[in-house]
Order: sequence, then structure tokens, then C-alpha cells
Amino acid sequence: MSKSMPLIERQLHSILHRAFVEARSCARCGRLEQVLDLADYFEAIALEMNHLDAEALERIRRMLQGYQAKYASTASNYLWILELTEEQYDNAFEPRPWDDAAMSSA
Repeated sequence: MSKSMPLIERQLHSILHRAFVEARSCARCGRLEQVLDLADYFEAIALEMNHLDAEALERIRRMLQGYQAKYASTASNYLWILELTEEQYDNAFEPRPWDDAAMSSA
């Protein structure tokens, strides 16, 4: 793995967060089959995160590709998050508006 483990873990947590948001949105729109598939894919992804190494990361990448291919018009772009460099990730996801530091500097 060419990326640091802390960056990969942060990216995967952002991906899981986005999956919960997508599940809520799909449920509200009545796309229940997609919600079930989302749960199936992300249940496996969460288990892979328990023993994260290069092979597990590759399996996660393939699962994300499979889900995104199946729901190309409605799925979030999870792979985009996984491909970000640390600087790109920080620019896209930091600071979080609910952080005390971000709130006090505003």
C-alpha cells in the first residue's frame, strides 16, 4: 500500500458514512432493493476493515466497483474517495463543520 494506513482508514470511514446517507435516501425514495444490496455490500466491507491489508483493500475496491456498476445512475462515487491523496482528502473532507476548532475559528 502506497498510502498511509491512517489515511486509508479515514477514507473508509467516510465511505461508510456516505453509505449510511445513501441508504437513508434510497429508503425514502422506495428503492428498497438498492438498500438491501447496499447493506449486503457494506456488511462485507466492514468485515474486511477488521484485518485491513493490501489484499483486503483490493477486495473492498472490487466490492465498491461492483456496487457502483450495478447502481451506476444512483450510487455514490465511493471509489473517488478511496483514490484521493491525503491533500485531496483533507481539502474535500476537512474541516468538518461540527468540529469545535472549526466552529471557534469561524
